[in-house]
Amino acid sequence: MNKKYINYLVLLFCMCSAISSADTTTAVAISGQIIDVPKAPQILAGIHYKKLSKKICSNQNIKQFVSRSTGQVQVAMFFSYGCSVCRHLNKPFDEWASKQNKNAISISKLPVSFNRGWDMLAKAFFTVQDLRKSALLDEIIFSGIHDKAMPLWAENKLEDLFFENGIDRALFKSTFNSFNVNTQVKLVNDLSLAFELSSIPNIVIVGPYNAYITNLAMTQDPRLLFMVINHLVTKELKSPN
Repeated sequence: MNKKYINYLVLLFCMCSAISSADTTTAVAISGQIIDVPKAPQILAGIHYKKLSKKICSNQNIKQFVSRSTGQVQVAMFFSYGCSVCRHLNKPFDEWASKQNKNAISISKLPVSFNRGWDMLAKAFFTVQDLRKSALLDEIIFSGIHDKAMPLWAENKLEDLFFENGIDRALFKSTFNSFNVNTQVKLVNDLSLAFELSSIPNIVIVGPYNAYITNLAMTQDPRLLFMVINHLVTKELKSPN
């Protein structure tokens, strides 16, 4: 493989890895030729994210949410097993979360209950969490709904699925209908109303100075979405400006 071809592959990799921006480029020299390669775009308030109003942040449910992790920046993904976009964002979000400093950032996934079916799926999520089976069951539930058209908003179908994956039926029922699971579902539902969410997935970042919301509709690209999250987390860890 000659040097010219290797240089071409390096350039191609750089261009494919970069997030394109039509008017933000930088010049690099490859084999003596000056070629424009896209730079990471400027992250703009009002376009890539929105700062939440003081009215929203003063809501009692949000204050309670913030108080549980004093001194940390909170990053929460509002989602549902019933949302196909959430399914595709779930693994990248988990991978991003695994690389963060847990002493500085509190990260959570919060299932919304926009309808009765999603209320059942929210209960399924907290059942999975309480049983510590997220690594096993998250993708199985997503796949069951979106790949196999399984009606997993029905409790008996969820029970069958959990049983098929090694969870005792009695344990599933007692956990699924527990006070703890029902309380968490209600708390997240109240929180989604407090943040005035009408769609998912949405990422909320709450720091000591400000709170923000971002999503794929704003960034148009998953890679840029995580750049925005990192930007806002860093902003809140550094200063109130």
